[in-house]
Amino acid sequence: MNEREAEMDHEADPPGHTAALSGLTVLELTHELPGAYCGRLLAMLGARVIKIESVERPDRSRLLGPFREGHKHPGESGSYRFLHAQKESLSLSVDTPAGFDLLRRLAATADVVLDDGALGSPAVASKRYDELIAANPRLIVNAFTSYGLNGPKADWKSTQITELAAGGWMRPRAGGLEPLMPGAPCAHYGAGVLGALGVLLAMTARRRFGHGQVVETPLNEALLSLLAFPTATFAISGSDGVRLGERFPFAIYPCLDGHLGVSILTQGHWEGLCRLMKRDDLLTNPRFITGTARARPETTAEIDQIVGDWIATQPALETFDTGQSLRVPIAIVPSPSEVLKSPHYAARDYWHDYDDPDLGPIRLPGIPFIFASGEGFAPFRPAPWEPASTESILASFSGAPPQELEVADLAVTR
Repeated sequence: MNEREAEMDHEADPPGHTAALSGLTVLELTHELPGAYCGRLLAMLGARVIKIESVERPDRSRLLGPFREGHKHPGESGSYRFLHAQKESLSLSVDTPAGFDLLRRLAATADVVLDDGALGSPAVASKRYDELIAANPRLIVNAFTSYGLNGPKADWKSTQITELAAGGWMRPRAGGLEPLMPGAPCAHYGAGVLGALGVLLAMTARRRFGHGQVVETPLNEALLSLLAFPTATFAISGSDGVRLGERFPFAIYPCLDGHLGVSILTQGHWEGLCRLMKRDDLLTNPRFITGTARARPETTAEIDQIVGDWIATQPALETFDTGQSLRVPIAIVPSPSEVLKSPHYAARDYWHDYDDPDLGPIRLPGIPFIFASGEGFAPFRPAPWEPASTESILASFSGAPPQELEVADLAVTR
C-alpha cells in the first residue's frame, strides 16, 4: 500500500458515518445510463463523483424524464435526479485541445475515469486513455462501449433494443410469437453494476500491483454475461429453447384485478395448484399425473388453458394468500405504484424520501445492498441542478484559489 492509499484508509469520515470509498475521486464523462449508474453506485459508497458534461454532450437522462406537470427543464428530469444524486457537476468540453488538457490535469490527481464516448471513437479514445494514464500511472479508466475497444464491431453504434437483441434478451417466444423487449432498461442497469464491479476489481489489482489500467465494459458482452443460461444450455443440449414466462409451467396470467405469476417446479407445486383451483380430478388424470406427462407440448397447452381460465376469475390478493398457505409458487405482479406502497419495503426502510427544492416530495430507490454494520455508505445528496461550482471544483484538485485557475472551454448546461 502506498502513502496515498494509507491516507485514504485512515481519512476522517463525517461524524457517525464511515463510507467504504471515502477519499476516492471519480471523473464521470458518460452520458448513457450504464456509466451513469456505475457512477451512482460508486457515489453511494462514498466516492467523490464529478459528473462532467458540456452543451454538446449533455447527459441523456436530462431528456428522458419523467417530468412532473409544469416542469420541463433538463435538470428536473426524474431519471437525471435519480442517476446523479450524490454527485458533483462540472461543465467541460473535453473534445477540445484545451478541454482535454484540463481533463488531464484533473485526472492526474483522480482515481477513476468513466467514459462512454466523450473522448472519441474507440481508436481515438484508447490513445487518450494512454495519455491520461501516462499523467497518472495509478489511474483506472473504465471504457463503456457498445462492442469493445477493438474487434470487427469496435466502431459500431448500438441502442438498447439492438443490444438486447444481440445479447439474446429478445429470443423467440413460445408459440412462434414475435420477440419482446423488456419494459424497463434492466439490462443497462445490470451493465452499470458490472461496470462498478470492474472498477472495484481494478482498485484491488492496483493495491496489489501498484498501477492502474483500462477496464472495458462492452455493453453487448455485459448483457451476454447477464443472460448466460440460454447460451450455456445450447452449448450442452444443442437446443435454443424458447423464452420462459409465456405459458405453463412458468407464466403470468391476468386475473380479476391485476396479474398473477405462477411457477410450477415440483410435483408438490402441481398438487398444491390443483387444490388451489379445486381441481382434484387433475391429480388422478393419467395425462397430468407426472411432470414428464405434463411436459408434452399438447398437454402443456391444455393445462395452460385450464390455469388461465381459472385465474381470470380470481381476485389477486385472496388467491395469493391461499396459494401461499398451500405452498404454491404464485405471486402478485404489482404495478410501480403498488411497489412504492409495499409494506415490506417500508419495513426495511428501503426508499429514500426527500423534499426536492424544485419538484417537491420525491421517493427514490434506496441502496441496493446492505452492510450488516450499517456503515459503508455516503449520506444522500440531491443531484446537482447545474455545474455552478466549476471553479471551486478545479481549485479542490489543484489547491490553487479559483481566481488563479485558467478555466478553459467551459460550457454551462442550464
